[in-house]
Amino acid sequence: MYKVSWPEGQYASDVLVAMDPAIADGVDVISISLGFDEAPLYEDPIAIASFAAMEKGVVVSSSAGNAGPLFGNLHNEILWLMTVGAGTIDRSFVGPLTLGNGKTITGWTLFAEDAIIHNYPLVYDKTLSACNSSELLSQAFYGIVICEPHGSVSEQIDYITTSNVVGVILISNYTKVFELGEVSCPCLVVSLEDAQIIFKYVKTSATPSASIKFQKTIMGTKPAPAVAYYTSRGPSLSYPGVLKPDIMAPGSLVLAAWIPNDSTAQIGPNALN
Repeated sequence: MYKVSWPEGQYASDVLVAMDPAIADGVDVISISLGFDEAPLYEDPIAIASFAAMEKGVVVSSSAGNAGPLFGNLHNEILWLMTVGAGTIDRSFVGPLTLGNGKTITGWTLFAEDAIIHNYPLVYDKTLSACNSSELLSQAFYGIVICEPHGSVSEQIDYITTSNVVGVILISNYTKVFELGEVSCPCLVVSLEDAQIIFKYVKTSATPSASIKFQKTIMGTKPAPAVAYYTSRGPSLSYPGVLKPDIMAPGSLVLAAWIPNDSTAQIGPNALN
């Protein structure tokens, strides 16, 4: 492993100083997940170093970038290296929502804790349902809040994360947020269609309640593999005659290591490791 990025940033000289010794060390493959956007090929240190690698028979693999879904925004469009785009896999992380009447609805969640919210009151209040205020949400700490579509799901998740609410049901058909792993709060996203079942139950029950489980996995998600919406697209602006990216590899919902000194989830001020 050759380090090229630092807290101060990344510099062309560091990339060259890392890639040239790697070639001299006799590596077979160089995998690099960074780039110098909009730099011409004759000034791009990755282009310069990877050309030297190619001459020595070393394969250089580089990330396409995360600037999708617009076209022509590749992180690395260098012709003599392999540009890899991100794709989805046939796995989804879900959570079952069990209503007090026994009906179960499957929603999407990436809450990282092996937690169970068991038999809490369902809170459907128009004052809270926009889920755009951490202060208001914190007033409903005693139950599972139902959040209606309002603005972006990502912003709602931010407000939920900084509140001390027990759990939340987010109503939305926008599931792209889960490709980026941006769900650090105890929430479950259900579709607009399934939400009608919840509303009907809440309106017909004197004391509506529900339970939520997390960390459940289902296989066979379709379509898969598919191009991740966030991955950078071609064509190569420096030479449109060459198709880029070259290949696609799993990039969304991949199980991977996590640094031990950073939190994976948060409930109000409490960070969970």
